[in-house]
Amino acid sequence: MREDEIAREYDMVRTCIKELRWNETIEFRGTHYGVPPILDGIHRENDCGGHIFVTTVFDHSPNSFRIDSCATLHVCVKCHTRVV
Repeated sequence: MREDEIAREYDMVRTCIKELRWNETIEFRGTHYGVPPILDGIHRENDCGGHIFVTTVFDHSPNSFRIDSCATLHVCVKCHTRVV
């Protein structure tokens, strides 16, 4: 296969993935692929379609400025689900 043919084939697959509903799959070279929970900043799980808000939460001890832990949260602004 030529390089431009491969690029067209992958572009077609990407387009098909963007149009998939949550419970659908596509077949590509004998393997079935489905929709990830987040795709391009959109919450795709259960066909929600809400935008994902990403925030970082820091936890530090009250007596110092040292950061004890850090977590990145992905939350859907439509259904308020925390997406992992």
